[in-house]
This record gives sequence, C-alpha cells and structure tokens, in this order.
Amino acid sequence: MAMFTNQMRFTGMSGLEVNDMVSQLMRAHSMRLDRVRQNRDVLRWQQEKHRGAAAQLRTLQSTFLDVLNPSRNLRSSSNFHARSTTVSNLDGTPANGISITTTGNTPTGHRSVQVHAVARNDVFRGSTVSNINTGITGTTSIDFSEFQPIQHDHRNMSQWATDNEMADFVRFGYFIGNNEVAAGTDGAARIAMRHALDQDGVPRYEDDGVTPIHERIAGRHVYLRGGGTAGYVDDEGFRLDAPYDDGGQRMRQQAGHNGGLNFRVTVNGVAHNIYIPASSMFETDADGNVPFNGATLLASIGTTDADRNNWLQGQINEQLSTRFGYDDGNTGNAAYQRVSVSINASGYMTVNSRQGHSVSLQNTNGRPSLGTIGFTNNQSTAVNLSNVTMAQLMGGDGEFDFTINGRNFNFDGTYFRIDGNSVSFTGDDLTLQQVLNAVNGAGTGASMSFNATTQRFTLQSNQTGAHNGVTFSSTCGFFEQIGLSSSNTAALPAGAERVSTASDAVVYVNGNRFQRTTNNFNIDGLQINLNANVLNLDLGAPPVSFNVNVERNTDHTMDLIRSFVEEYNNLIRSIRDLTHTRAPRSDAPGRRGRFLPLTDEQRRGMSDREIDLWEEQARTGILHRDSTLQSLTSRLHNEIFRDVIMPDGRELNLVHLGIRTHSDLSRFGELQIDEDRLMRWLDERPEDVAHIFTAQDDRLAGTNNMQNRRPRLQNSGIASRINDIITWELSRNGGLFEHAGIAGTMSDSENRLSNRIQQYDQRAERMRADLARREQRYFVKFSRLESALMAGQNQMMFLEQMMWAGN
Repeated sequence: MAMFTNQMRFTGMSGLEVNDMVSQLMRAHSMRLDRVRQNRDVLRWQQEKHRGAAAQLRTLQSTFLDVLNPSRNLRSSSNFHARSTTVSNLDGTPANGISITTTGNTPTGHRSVQVHAVARNDVFRGSTVSNINTGITGTTSIDFSEFQPIQHDHRNMSQWATDNEMADFVRFGYFIGNNEVAAGTDGAARIAMRHALDQDGVPRYEDDGVTPIHERIAGRHVYLRGGGTAGYVDDEGFRLDAPYDDGGQRMRQQAGHNGGLNFRVTVNGVAHNIYIPASSMFETDADGNVPFNGATLLASIGTTDADRNNWLQGQINEQLSTRFGYDDGNTGNAAYQRVSVSINASGYMTVNSRQGHSVSLQNTNGRPSLGTIGFTNNQSTAVNLSNVTMAQLMGGDGEFDFTINGRNFNFDGTYFRIDGNSVSFTGDDLTLQQVLNAVNGAGTGASMSFNATTQRFTLQSNQTGAHNGVTFSSTCGFFEQIGLSSSNTAALPAGAERVSTASDAVVYVNGNRFQRTTNNFNIDGLQINLNANVLNLDLGAPPVSFNVNVERNTDHTMDLIRSFVEEYNNLIRSIRDLTHTRAPRSDAPGRRGRFLPLTDEQRRGMSDREIDLWEEQARTGILHRDSTLQSLTSRLHNEIFRDVIMPDGRELNLVHLGIRTHSDLSRFGELQIDEDRLMRWLDERPEDVAHIFTAQDDRLAGTNNMQNRRPRLQNSGIASRINDIITWELSRNGGLFEHAGIAGTMSDSENRLSNRIQQYDQRAERMRADLARREQRYFVKFSRLESALMAGQNQMMFLEQMMWAGN
C-alpha cells in the first residue's frame, strides 16, 4: 500500500499489527484516488488520439490543398488543364538547346518555332595578365642537412606503428621485395632487401597488378641481408626480436627516415611525385645506406651553397619537365616549361608556373618534406587578388581613374571614390580585390571577375539584351593593365576578345516575330527557355526550327484525384476505427468490466508484456461515438457530395464524375472512383471537372467571419470546401482545436481536455492530502489504543504479582 505520510513509525509493541490494520483501512479510501488517476489517463489518451486525427487532417491539407504545393493542389485549375509538351527538331529527333513548358490555359495543338538569335550579355575578356606574380617562394632557405636520414631509435616498434610511421617503414625501408624460400625452423618466406617504389614514389605491385608488394610483410619474419632475424610483423605492427644487437640496430637504420626530398606537385589537376633520394645527395656506406646524423654531402653536387642549390634546382626541374612537359610544343625550351623552380642566391626556392597553369604543392604520406624547403601543404600559385595591391598593378601609389557605364571610380593614392564619394577600404593599401568588389557593388549593371587558372579578367553586363551593353574607358591605363583596351570602342590587344555583344533574342512562333531581352520568356502560353551556349545564334545566321506539340494531359489529373481519394479514405478509415470500435471487456478476476488504466499496485504484479497487452486493450474504444470526430466526418461527407453550382446555373456533384461512397458497407464514408467515367469527363468536359473541384467564393471565412461560412461553402467547389472545413477545425473555435488542442499552438494547453486533465490532477492532489491526514489520524488512534493496552497489561501484571505475593 502507498504510504501517504513519510513519518518513521515504531508500532506493534503491544502485539497489534498497526501498519497492516491501517493499510487495510486505507485501501478502500485509496481506491477512489486510483479511479481519479485512471480517469485522468483516459482523457490523456483521448487527447493523443484526437491530435493524431488532427495531424492526418493537416497532412491531407498540405498535400492536396496547399498553394505552396502547386503541382498537387486540387484548388488550382491548372491541375485540371494540365498540358504535356513535346519539342522536337524538324526530323522528329528530340530538340537540344530549347525547352518549352505550358500552363493549364495554353491552347492545345501544333506550333512551329524558329530561333533566329539568342539574347546575350556584353562580355569583354582580357588577355593573360603578365604583371601579377604567378609564383610562390619558400619562407626558409634550403638547408641540405635537412635531407639526410634521421635515426628513429624506437625500442618498442608497436609504439612506432601507432605513431603512424609504419608507412615510412614500408615506403623507405629498402627491405621489401620478392619472396624467397628460406631455410629455417618456421619455414617463413624471406624478404629480399629491395626498394618497393617506382620513380614517382608509388609502391610497386605484385604480378597480379593489384596487391602492393609491401603487404608481403604481414605475418612474416623479416630477415636482414646476410642473415639474422630482425623481427616479426603482425597485425599490431613490427616488433624487434633483438633491439640491441647488430640486427636490431640495422633494422632501426632501415626503418628510419630515409631522408632526401619527396613532395607532390599538382598542375591543372594532374599530380606527380618529385622524389630525390638522400643516396643521390650523400655518401653511402658499403651497404648502400646513408649514415644517420652527420652524413657527408657528395662532392659531385658542389662544395658551395650556390653549387648545391643549382644542383638541386636542376634535379627538380628535370623531373618537373619530364612529368608536366612544355607549352606550345616547345619541348626542351625552359621558357615554355609549364612549371619550374628556381633558387635564389639566399637559398630561397620559388615555384613558377606559366600563364594559364594552376600549380599546388602537397606533402606525401604525411611526410613534412615541403617544410624542409620552406613551403606548406596545399600551397598554390593561384593568384589571390586580395594580395595584389593597386600599387603593384599600376605602379607608384596605385592611382587610377576609370569609368564603367557612366560611373566614375577614382583613387589618388589615399582616397578611393565612386562618383566623387569616398569609399572606405581596410588595410594600408588598396587591393585589386577591393576595387573589383566596389565595381560589382556599385550598381553599374556590369561586373568584373578574374580567373585564377587562365589569369584573365572579364568585364560583362549583368543582364542580357541589346540595351544592356557595357561602356568603359580609362586615361590612366587601368584597363590596359588588366588585359583590355583603353575603352570599349578601342581595338583590343592581342589575346583579348569580345566574347559576345549585347543583343536580344529573336523568335518566330507560327510565323509571328517576337523580340525579347532575355532567353526565358512567355509567348501565348508557351514558356520558352533558350540555352544560348547550345544554340549560339546571332542575327544573320541560319535560324534553327522546332516543332512544338501541346496536348491535354489527363493522366496527371487522374493520378492527382486518385491519390487524393486514397489519402482521404485513409483519414476516414482511421476516424471510423476510432469512433466505431467498442471498448473491450475484461474477464480477469477482480478486474471484470472495461479495461481501465493500470494502477501502480497493479503494475507491480504484472510483467512488461502483460502491461503492454493490457494498455493496448485499455486504449481501444476510448473514442467510441466521439461527437467531435463524428461531427467532423459527417460535415466532410455532406459537403463532398453536395451539389456545386456551375457558372451556367447547372448543379453537379462528384457522383456525376463517377466518384461516390464506397459500395462495401464495411468501408462506409470512404470514396470509390469509376475511373472510366471520370476519364470521359476529363476528356470531354474538363472545365466542368475543374469547376466542381476549384470553384471558390470570395467571402472571407476566418474565425471572425463565422456568418460567412455557410454561403461560402454553398458557392465553393469540393476542394475548397474540404480546405475550409479543415482550416476551421484546426483553428480557433474549431472542434478539434477547442476540444483537444493542436500541438505547437496556443491551444496546446488551453482546451477542454487539457482543462479536465488539470482538474483531475488538482483533485488527485487534494485527495492525496486528505488520505495523508486520514492515515495520520488512524495511526494516532492506534497509538492511543496501543498505549491503553500497554497500561492495562501493566496493571494486570501488577495485580498478578500482588496475588502471588499474598500467597
């Protein structure tokens, strides 16, 4: 039994089981509290089911009655006059470069379309700029000692593996090669000492062309050249057998950083490795290995820093020319090498790319080789206009004065102005990017851009059309510096071009000429979209002709109505199950009658499975004959089948179209479609079908215009009626809104069911407090009884003692 007070009690000293007796006395009283809680739970379940029905209404409305979903909106007449449009070349093949769509009001039939010209922007593209640096220079000078091997004295090779150096072990160890049979107790395959990389640093593969050679080490013993087991490779890494003997020392040498220079170069998306091994820079021992820390540079590469830098520059350029080649077929001419490096007298390396080539640098396999020559991972030669100052572009203080479409841009070395008005800019120097941003934001009707790959500027109009040309001029040489001429009327320099001239689109439809400023326009219900890049037509060129066929698309309308009926039937079926299902009866001993929510005491005596089954039964039938939902379905049914007044005074309804109540009585309230009949109406009388669904009265019918609801329904079509009923039902003063509330709205807690639930909660709290007081009174009474019994027992014991003493 639930104790209604929390006092600690010491009872039963007189032999009375006070707790048990109070528990029995309180049981009957607590049953009233359990019933209140059960009634509260039933109301909460009813509210959940009402809100589930509201969610289905909302789904039906948003799917088929929402203007934001035009392709499926049954209130839109365009869905009852859907058109299918076919555009083809004159030979019947599918058209390319043009797309045509139609609205529901577009007349059906055949049309001929001729495109004589497409609308174009005014576009000027400058020649490749030569006064913007296209190279990147390292931040540190070359130090050849950085390229010699560095000893990794790892005693615990499993730690080495977890440090992600296993790749170095495999890639630069010189111990991976073909399997050979080795004499030994374990019969393991011997690994020959052999380099496993090709000239680009890519691992060589097995004969199958798929398996990397380095995978041979997995699960194998590794032997040193000349004998002696060095260690064992397992799934966790490499473990030395004898880390302090000669074999162990040798393996550490083989496993260490092999030195040299290794990085990846990417030119226009194509990547190759540049690899210069330490053995080509430093003297090697008898085994062909470069000693650790303190190796001697080869005398053949030179004894001075300048000699060594020239040697390294030549080694890298030789690989760059082999891998990336030359421009314009000038093989062997260094001036045309696509990418090259140079090292200045201070030992700083610069990567240079020819105009039009984008170059970036990357480390390989996590090795920081780029850092040894002063570069960072993913560094690129791409020009960043934010780093190009106007002083670098124009010389001096970077002064300029130019005009675009009548707007004047001026910089006198201190102030940047547009039409005489100062423009703020950040930084100590005005940059080219800031100038471009100002031009593009000044509302000139034109914009400037820069292609970092081709190193070319573009100036173009923002809109197509003959009246949207671009005019520009400069007396200070600004436009010449970015590869254009001094004005739009002057001859362009070599390499620059006028990509297109501002022009209108010219189209003939059924022989009638139409001229438009854009490539997307509407003519007599045809939405025509021209692809200027595909058609590429200017006036005077031979036109391109197309056939356009517009047909009525009844399949779309049929599919839409069919989908709506299915969703509507799902709604009616769900509500019918709620309102027509009776509550089951329980025959369980002590729980006969209707299934009620379980009390806490009842739950303690049941398994989880039993609780779920019980509550499933208890939730069933709780909305049997629910007036709110029955009223809703009744209104929907009546309005769906009530006549719609046609423009000519006729009265038609869904039954005329072949949509009626379902013939199966068990599916009462659901709709059934005679598709043959409906299709005939769509083919022969589409205007009538559209009006039956989409007619709408102009009266306002919000929550404050309830007097307009009846005449509005009478003069509206089926879809509009359903939309109004759902809107009213889910808005203020609506049945579901007022009765159960709509989640996420102000009615969530302000509705009849929520108010009743709150009343039950308050009543339960009052009853609990009353039970606590009642329980306390029982304990006080039993405590007094117990005290009296104890006093009586003491008197009896005293009398007995006196009587025995008298004898």
